[in-house]
Amino acid sequence: MMVLKKLMFVSIATSGLLFACPNMAHHEHVIGASVAPKGVVKELYATANLKQKREIAQIEFDTLKAVKAQTEKFKQYRDAVEFDVKNLRLDLEEAQANRNVSKATEILHRITKKEEEFRKSKQDEHNLRYLLEEDKLKKINAVLKVK
Repeated sequence: MMVLKKLMFVSIATSGLLFACPNMAHHEHVIGASVAPKGVVKELYATANLKQKREIAQIEFDTLKAVKAQTEKFKQYRDAVEFDVKNLRLDLEEAQANRNVSKATEILHRITKKEEEFRKSKQDEHNLRYLLEEDKLKKINAVLKVK
């Protein structure tokens, strides 16, 4: 019985230690200045000098600012489109309550157009993000002198 108590104590202690101190080898996603940016080969970034790393950090910052500024425009546009769709849905309810089929059909057509504008805006934003990210990687590769 005494042996079982000791084994239970040892298993509780080791499981507690393992829970408190997990394996740190799996934590490679540490944010810091020495981590290569997304899309850049780690070995190339590690061999870059400090001046190049500062330029890369500046490029990342400028790209982030540009992405935020551009996506804010898309977000404002989508908010306006969502507001229009909500108003159109209220108009649709009113037309259905009045049993006006032609007006309801016309409103449904306008709602479909607005939803298509919303989808297109999201796609345009996605494409813009992709282009800005691609441009960022080209600039970083130019700093690292990679073709």
